[in-house]
Amino acid sequence: MKDDLIWVVAVLLILFGLWFFSGGPKRSSEQKPFISPPAPIDTGKTYGSLGLESGSKKASLEPVSSSKSVSAKDPNASPYQGLIHLGRGNASSETDANDEYIENRSDYKNKTAVNISGWTLRNGGDSRSYDSYGQVVKGQSHTARLPGVAVNIWTSTGPKETVPIKLSANERVYVVSGSPFPYGSPYNIRESFRVNKCMGYIENIPNYRFAPNLSTSCPSPAKDPTLPTLPEQCYNQIRSIGACQTIDFKTKDSWCILHYNDSARNDKLCNLPSYCKNIIQTHYTYESCVRTHQTDEDFFKAEWRLYLGSIWELWASRNETISLYDENGKLVDQIKYQ
Repeated sequence: MKDDLIWVVAVLLILFGLWFFSGGPKRSSEQKPFISPPAPIDTGKTYGSLGLESGSKKASLEPVSSSKSVSAKDPNASPYQGLIHLGRGNASSETDANDEYIENRSDYKNKTAVNISGWTLRNGGDSRSYDSYGQVVKGQSHTARLPGVAVNIWTSTGPKETVPIKLSANERVYVVSGSPFPYGSPYNIRESFRVNKCMGYIENIPNYRFAPNLSTSCPSPAKDPTLPTLPEQCYNQIRSIGACQTIDFKTKDSWCILHYNDSARNDKLCNLPSYCKNIIQTHYTYESCVRTHQTDEDFFKAEWRLYLGSIWELWASRNETISLYDENGKLVDQIKYQ
């Protein structure tokens, strides 16, 4: 057993000698367990070369070039991204196509008008599944193309001038899934149109329901420069007419005749002279407003109404994605809601 102990000691001495003559303590201090430091402080350099100066209190890190390349711009992105924005409107709550709408708004920073004529909208039908006779069926997306033109100044008679749909800064479009009022009375509105400050006259006619409502801030009859030249009775009556109000004298006269012996006696409209009624009927209507004010600088509102002509709602109440594409099929904007 003594001989075995002598052999063990001899082997240890030999190993110690080899270690000492190959570098000893100096070699072990230079070795590191990693090629580079573990995350999150990886600098891309070999471990131990962070540039620490002996005796310094703070570590000084040398600049390191990044190995990550900047990703190229998405080839499917439209150059109009950031210039035209989508808005949900009432898409998540409305089921009637003639009342359902979304918005397209031109960014307030836009310096030039953006032509959105013929752009395409797409819903997220392919992200939803349906139960069909006990089978789960994947849905399909539907697309709708925006009209190529819209009526510049809508009129009930004569030819209508159409223009491309160009949005200047802060202008917006309400895109209605359905149709306007093709069989309305007295106005048959079949086209998409640009909104002007006289259209409140149409909004206030019974049975005309625009979604969303048109502004009713028409030029006030009380500010008509010809008003002071009228006889007092007519002058006072016209001053009392609200903005965007059209008086239906045909219906009113029938009522006046029917109630001649009671309430009609003290009704001012029933007692108006015929010439005053004619003035009101010819001067305070949508058409007369357009004739008088179409050259005003503020005649057009910063708003358009576009109609897609669908008989069904286009946008789901939940789990919906609405995408807008330009004329080249590039994505302009997209909104999602659950």
